[in-house]
Amino acid sequence: MACWHTPPDIGEDVTVTTIFQMRDWAHWDELRGKMLLEPSLPEWLELLESLRKSGTRNFYTPAAFSPLE
Repeated sequence: MACWHTPPDIGEDVTVTTIFQMRDWAHWDELRGKMLLEPSLPEWLELLESLRKSGTRNFYTPAAFSPLE
């Protein structure tokens, strides 16, 4: 897992990026299912909504590397 943010002095809203790894999409479904059953989820989402100006979600999968010849 990794997390970083853009510097606040560049004149833009700070962007926080969080990355985590999962075994496969079945594992993602398992994690998401557990998250949805978390009793504090509605409270957390309400707080998040009050802080967030915008957001995006991206999913990346490994790609084969092929160096230039």
